[in-house]
Amino acid sequence: NRKIVFAHNDIVPDLSVLETSLTLALPKDLTASTGLDVIAHAVDGYISRQQNDFSDGPCLQAVKMAMDWLPVVCRDGSNLIAREKMQNAATIAGLGFGNSNTGLSHALGHSAGAVFHLPHGRAIGIALPYSLTYIASNPPIPGVPDPVERLAALAGFAGIQNPSPKDAVDAFIGLIRSIQKEIGEPLCLRDAGITEDRLMREIETLVRIAEKDPNMYTTPCECKGKALRDLFETMWRG
Repeated sequence: NRKIVFAHNDIVPDLSVLETSLTLALPKDLTASTGLDVIAHAVDGYISRQQNDFSDGPCLQAVKMAMDWLPVVCRDGSNLIAREKMQNAATIAGLGFGNSNTGLSHALGHSAGAVFHLPHGRAIGIALPYSLTYIASNPPIPGVPDPVERLAALAGFAGIQNPSPKDAVDAFIGLIRSIQKEIGEPLCLRDAGITEDRLMREIETLVRIAEKDPNMYTTPCECKGKALRDLFETMWRG
């Protein structure tokens, strides 16, 4: 019940063919959850401890595209333009986080997905707003660019105009939540069918798996032990 990351230059494709028509039959729930994963890939990649010039541009573009087009494609899965935009956003996000890695939302989501057998995108989508709230509320690791400033830049690129970086981040997290609601995805583990009793039985396993997740090493602030436990409990309550 652990997701293992396997990466090597030899498995990077020389050519990737994006045939949008192959995505038309994707059910709405998978369209929605995998679309949230696209947003998380780009957001995590942009605030990663390993962010760099080559990851920044693709991550910014992917966030904007996915936030604009995910609600559209979830309203009408036969909309070929919306399907194409989401397919492109997913690929562009991959070009971004492939050079910087993801972060806390994926450490949390990998753990919750493994323990509760939730679809990957759904687990990541649930985790993303809580992870961003945590990151924005805790001091970054020394030498790491301020994640609040970077999240505020993401918010601006997504169309949120607010002179206060903290307020911009709050609005950005709110926008993610509004998209989740619009596309019918759960906002917390409780809404995903996880009982409180089951959460508490598995809480130590959740923490242990998340602490060992490689995405913790690229998260811009520390998160372990009690902080992780509290975060999983918040993810359940909503």
